Amino acid sequence: MKVLVWCATAEDCRVFEQYNKGRIEFEYTPDTLTEENVSSCKGYEGIVIQTRCIITEKVAALLAEAGVKFIACRSAGFDHVNLAAIKKYGIKACNVPLYSPNAIAEYAVMASMMALRKVKKQLHMTEKGDYTLKGLRGQELRDQTIGIIGTGRIGMESLKIFSSFTKDILLYDPYPREDAKAMGTYVSLDEIYEKSTLLVFHCPFTKENFHMVNGDSIRKMRTGVVLVNPARGGLFDHQAVLEGLKEGKIGALAMDVYEDEKNYLRKDLKGESTGDAVFDQLISREDVIYTAHTAFYTDRAIFNMIETTVENLWEYGQTGSCAHELT
Repeated sequence: MKVLVWCATAEDCRVFEQYNKGRIEFEYTPDTLTEENVSSCKGYEGIVIQTRCIITEKVAALLAEAGVKFIACRSAGFDHVNLAAIKKYGIKACNVPLYSPNAIAEYAVMASMMALRKVKKQLHMTEKGDYTLKGLRGQELRDQTIGIIGTGRIGMESLKIFSSFTKDILLYDPYPREDAKAMGTYVSLDEIYEKSTLLVFHCPFTKENFHMVNGDSIRKMRTGVVLVNPARGGLFDHQAVLEGLKEGKIGALAMDVYEDEKNYLRKDLKGESTGDAVFDQLISREDVIYTAHTAFYTDRAIFNMIETTVENLWEYGQTGSCAHELT
């Protein structure tokens, strides 16, 4: 099988070849797949994409025309792929459902602590030579009522770590897990909003939870609540979050994702505006910590992603189907 890997770094290429051992003929490009360059896929039976490669119906049609049969997502999330469209054009797709969930769980705990201890403000002050304590009094993690929304693989890893700091943990998930109940208490969505002082989001992005954090839900939250989102940007109405920060309803925000991040993510803008006024205002604030979709980005996670991606494609090539196929 001949496969084109999009968004490939030099390190990615090395790990792909290290694990592949010559089974699949990989070629690499650092570019992001778009409608304009999809013709580059001609001659490849499969492609590997990341989340910034958006597979619309038009892209799906052009991929089929180019002869592509398989799309391997190097991610757990797959909302960037129009599944109905690829099915229409006879293309199969797969994802990487599990890759070091601990990486994102560790990030969630780290970001929570940074927000509670006002680390961004501290760094800005010391960079300017201000070594006072003005406005720096933080909070301890053990004193928080922690709400975890989503208790899948990543949520469970976060729960394990957070439970070493406190037993005051509330959980929300439409599908409760028995093993989570030993470390936290399942409550309704309204109750987790009303009682949590720190809210961590580990849920997938679906049409049902689009903008679940909005003006109405923010009004239900405790004043001064800290929000941590390493999941998906579309979970938040960021205009409403910005207003909540300005009003003091939200005490701090730590986010690794943003709803329209595809417009700037993985680009070096060299200090230029992203063109998104809400985003630019958010990241300029000292009570907002933003990282550019890097919560997953550890050596172990990257190897896991590439390992599973190669195995998915090898299985497609051998059998025409895949254990991690998206339907």
